[in-house]
Amino acid sequence: MKTFKDLVIREPRITEEQAIHQFFESVLVNTFTENDLLSIEGLLEDEILEKKESLSNYYDSKENLFLVGILNNEIVGSIECGKANNLIRVNTREELKDIISIGTVYVHPKYQKHGLSNKLLKEVLIHLEKAKVNQICFDSGFKVAQQIG
Repeated sequence: MKTFKDLVIREPRITEEQAIHQFFESVLVNTFTENDLLSIEGLLEDEILEKKESLSNYYDSKENLFLVGILNNEIVGSIECGKANNLIRVNTREELKDIISIGTVYVHPKYQKHGLSNKLLKEVLIHLEKAKVNQICFDSGFKVAQQIG
């Protein structure tokens, strides 16, 4: 197992926006391939666009907390938390509308299964604890994401 001793987890810089977009695309293509979802027309493109918009909203408002994992000057992971998205709100009949959700937990394929997602999650939990958030919801639609933890 990799130790990631040189891993830095921090908020993304605006100058990294294009690199993060490429990271999203790489991870999502891999995830869709592994979950046999590429045949669903438009789903991959919609997911990529949603993540790009989420990052853009972060840069514009800082309403959500967004973190990236950097290793050897390469983006290797991401995680985001903020207000529950519409999918969560609808599927829980607004029961979780005021709960902070954690999502966009992405790890570059060559670094998966080495505990990096747990490191990202722990860092977000530290931020949430400081903000006195005591209840969260985890947004994980992909089977691999549901195993974090």
